[in-house]
Amino acid sequence: MKVVFFGTGGFATYPLVCLTSCHNAALVITSCGKIESPVASCCRELGIPLLAVANPNEDNTAKIIRKQSPDILVVIDYGYILKDIILSIPRSGSINLHPSLLPKYRGASPIQRTIMNGEKETGVTTFFLSRYMDRGDIIMKQPAVVGRNESYGELKIRLTRIGAGLLLKSIALVEKGFKGIPQEGDATYAPKIKKEERKINWNESAEKIKNLILALSPTPGAYTTFRGKRLIILRGRALPGRGKRPGEIINNDGLLVSTADGILQILELRPEGRVTMSAYSFKLGYKPRQDEIMGG
Repeated sequence: MKVVFFGTGGFATYPLVCLTSCHNAALVITSCGKIESPVASCCRELGIPLLAVANPNEDNTAKIIRKQSPDILVVIDYGYILKDIILSIPRSGSINLHPSLLPKYRGASPIQRTIMNGEKETGVTTFFLSRYMDRGDIIMKQPAVVGRNESYGELKIRLTRIGAGLLLKSIALVEKGFKGIPQEGDATYAPKIKKEERKINWNESAEKIKNLILALSPTPGAYTTFRGKRLIILRGRALPGRGKRPGEIINNDGLLVSTADGILQILELRPEGRVTMSAYSFKLGYKPRQDEIMGG
């Protein structure tokens, strides 16, 4: 099929590569930015025609797409809601690959929210786009187990690979005339991560803090403060036990920190202005003292 592809972020790159092996990617549209997007870099390497636009819903963008006479639009990790002026162009419809099992976790941050909430299962969904975000008719779903200590970065890579295969199967179904099935079940939402959500609250449970750390690793990173400077924690483990006060370092050898109901063992972290390091390297360089407080 002749495809016009919309994408910007890293979740879109592997599906785009797989798509080009089976279909004609006539044009890729990405967002404008000071830094080249992952999709733009991918197109440059593959030699795919690329158009960067500030507003995809303008008449000029629609005219460019119409000239391509696409069979289908594919939208992945793009960042804009496309209007009917764009969605109505392709003969076979416009589809999206979303990293959750819709209608759960509609919105901008489904992978992060899935891990943050301690979910044991997630997946990917393909669906027809409509004027309302993540509410179109379902084409296919594929579930996936969330690893107990799996980070956002790790799960994102795994889901993009699962999603690439599902996308190709879904396009084949659409090519045969499949029109999708309405979404069923209670919807939940995954809004964009706010800056204030990144700060670790040591009065929370160890498990909840661990989930926050994994959900924001490797970027943008959950953080606390130590000796007046920001400390991003990238990997941790929830353990039983109790210290005197939440945030207190109760064992400097293993970098164990007291929480509301247990202990968080810090495994990997990045001090302000420094590179990522292990807890052992941090201990050697900073020599944290037992009874020091994080987040104070």
